[in-house]
Amino acid sequence: MTPTARVARASLAIFWIVSSPTACNTSPDHRGSISSTGAQPADRSAPTASGDLTGTNAAKPPKPSPLETLEPKNSALPGSFMGTTGTGQPFVVTVATKGNPRPYRRPLAFYRLALALDYDQVPVTELRRLGTGEVSRLLRSHPVARQVLTSRARVTNDGTIAALLVGHVPGVDANLADNQRLARCAKLAASSDPLPQTDATYVGDYVRLLVLDYLAANVERRSLRVDEQAHRVRAVDNSTAFPGYVAPEALDIPLGRLEPVVRFPRDLKTTLQRLDRKTFKEQLVRGRFEDLLIGPRQLAGLVERRATLLSLLESRLLQYGDKVVLSL
Repeated sequence: MTPTARVARASLAIFWIVSSPTACNTSPDHRGSISSTGAQPADRSAPTASGDLTGTNAAKPPKPSPLETLEPKNSALPGSFMGTTGTGQPFVVTVATKGNPRPYRRPLAFYRLALALDYDQVPVTELRRLGTGEVSRLLRSHPVARQVLTSRARVTNDGTIAALLVGHVPGVDANLADNQRLARCAKLAASSDPLPQTDATYVGDYVRLLVLDYLAANVERRSLRVDEQAHRVRAVDNSTAFPGYVAPEALDIPLGRLEPVVRFPRDLKTTLQRLDRKTFKEQLVRGRFEDLLIGPRQLAGLVERRATLLSLLESRLLQYGDKVVLSL
């Protein structure tokens, strides 16, 4: 047996031991060994993967609040949970399993892209590395879920389990194909007529998400979350962003939603000009190999789609002028 295999087996053995109620009461790990991307579990001073914007002027995020609760969300998905942090913030939690060892890569890449564009239409998305003892403690009231996860969790060589946390946002998931609110957003975004003030926030969110989906080659987007009380549209499930390979004709789907658009965010042109290949690489392709969010092919495609989007924007500016086009 190789040293790597011995370490992995030892980590699983530790997980099985701490899964017992007795171990939950005695293990020092149960105080919570959460760390951020690229850090050992005991390193609580490192920034989270979600907020470390190398090369930008963004302020460093506060230290992540530890998870306080973890409830099974879907019995058919052993790694899917609802959780809350010490601040009471609810999260959808996806734990790495043997069948899905890196559930964080594509949603986290999408979130980082949104941060680079300074868009808030994507809920907070974090990568946490949870100690096995912590996971056992959080699931002590759910012995069945704990037992299932014990056999299926992907424990890394350092004895932690990767977990994707996505902030829960209110609203209703609306199908892009037939939802009336989203259809109205598309109609108003494609018009040069004055934009009704009551629709301005909806349309602004909608167009920004179209931009994100195209840049991220998210050809499988089916729905967006509409919050009628807050007048917001957000992208919650971003697991289909940045596919490993996308056929050129498939990009016609997100590009087809953008092509009729006349109105764009005011700073989109300057932002896209700033976000060159080097900047994208700093955001999405850095750190340890296991923490890389996109590969060279995906990075090249992102840079190419940025150039296409700039060309589309220039065309709209020539046709309608700054006042109409840069109005969101």
